[in-house]
Amino acid sequence: MPTLATLAVFIPTMFFISITPGMCMTLAMTLGLKIGLRRTLWMMLGEVFGVAVVSVSAVMGAATLMLNYPSLFTWFKWIGGLYLIYLGLKMYW
Repeated sequence: MPTLATLAVFIPTMFFISITPGMCMTLAMTLGLKIGLRRTLWMMLGEVFGVAVVSVSAVMGAATLMLNYPSLFTWFKWIGGLYLIYLGLKMYW
C-alpha cells in the first residue's frame, strides 16, 4: 500500500507528465479543432487513464523487483547509470 509520502511525490509527477506537451497533446489539439472540445474530452480522459495505468504498473514492477531481488535491482541501477554516462559523453563529443 502506498504511503502518504509516496503519493505526495507520485501525484504531482503524474500531473506534470500529463500536462507536458507531446504527441497526445498535439492529438488533443487537432481533434479539438476538428470535432470540438466536448467530443475530444473522451480521448483526453482515456489518455490520462492510460498514462496512470502505465505509471502505476511501472512503479509496482520496480517495487516488486526491489523487494524480491535487491541484487538484480542494483545491477539494473548500475547498468542504467552507465548508459546515462555513455549518452552524456556521446552528446558531449
